[in-house]
Amino acid sequence: MEPKRLDRALETLHHRGPDSVGRWISSDRRWFLGHTRLAIIGLNNGDQPIANAAGDVRIVVNGELYGYRVIRDRLRAEGCPFKTESDSEIALHLYLREGMTLGRHLRGEFAAVIADRRNGAMLAIRDRFGIKPLFYTAHEGNVYFASEVKALLALGVPARWNREAVLQECFHFRPHSHSIFDGIYTVPPGHYAIAQRGEVSVYPYWDLVFPTAAEIAADDRTDAEVVAGFRDVLDDAVRERLIADVEVASYLSGGIDSCSVLGLAQLHMDRPIRAFTLCFEDAAYDESEFARAGRALGLELPPGARAPARPRRGVFRRGLARGDTVRERPRRREVPPLARGSRRGHQGRVHGRGVRRDARGLCAVPARRPPLQQRQPGPRDRREAARRNAGVELEPRRADAGADRGRAHP
Repeated sequence: MEPKRLDRALETLHHRGPDSVGRWISSDRRWFLGHTRLAIIGLNNGDQPIANAAGDVRIVVNGELYGYRVIRDRLRAEGCPFKTESDSEIALHLYLREGMTLGRHLRGEFAAVIADRRNGAMLAIRDRFGIKPLFYTAHEGNVYFASEVKALLALGVPARWNREAVLQECFHFRPHSHSIFDGIYTVPPGHYAIAQRGEVSVYPYWDLVFPTAAEIAADDRTDAEVVAGFRDVLDDAVRERLIADVEVASYLSGGIDSCSVLGLAQLHMDRPIRAFTLCFEDAAYDESEFARAGRALGLELPPGARAPARPRRGVFRRGLARGDTVRERPRRREVPPLARGSRRGHQGRVHGRGVRRDARGLCAVPARRPPLQQRQPGPRDRREAARRNAGVELEPRRADAGADRGRAHP
């Protein structure tokens, strides 16, 4: 591995971590790790890769590990020496003690890669729901892991379409373990991968467990008890996401999910939480009035960023350039104006941590679609109007026609 090639790969990931860059290359240049950091916890001493005392095991972690303080205190009491205040370091010590069963202790959104020279293995693990991306490939006898495909291409992996996967992607049924590039795969959610001697093996460490009909029938809790139990779980999840060495803020849409999360978050804060919202020029999509009602919760609401009724040139191009698929969510058009408005509103004081983004993992609420009569007439509407004026009899349009087209998925 040439250092310049690693530097090029890290440059493609700069947008994921603009605060610092860390790299390690072994003396024989057969092993390397790189990390671009967005500093949230352990601001002064949390750079990565992180190594054990002997230097033969190193780790890089992308993401956040919730409840890390309890785990860190327990590991310290058991004699583990911590070098940083970062939440990421608990993953290293858990691995040293428990191997790849460390996943059962990790709670959060994360992707981690471990270089273990004691047994000649490179290991990777991804969070339970796949919130953080993790790609891998075997090329010319070498195995590479990365958060984005662009980094793998910068390392010399050829970019070739996987035509079957591209077709599957367009119809929303691509297998999660495949990417749209030939020979490049993803570590599926709730899985870990072990790379040795140029080959990769993938194993599950967690999966969803649904109750049986008999278990549901035997559940004698009242509705009030179920609601109280859900509130306790949600409150615990929100409280864990408020832990940071930077100011915590949030995005607020005005929907039930973001309002619920922010209401609970404000109960645990001794100052108003800064919340940001996006205003649409099209009143049928605009929820800013609902968001402004959040002031009743004690929130601080800077002026909202404004999104155009139609996306401007370059918005989709920039969005696709940051993605690894051929199909991006329609919500991608919202992100650039919202990010710019947030940057102006908080004047750089809020640094990458928010509670809103985690709400979708807890309460999957589809975005509302305005009724047909509230939307601006489109090409099809104009064509039908012209045919109607010409006396052509039209078939009734189904109420559910196009219901899934253009929907912003949670």
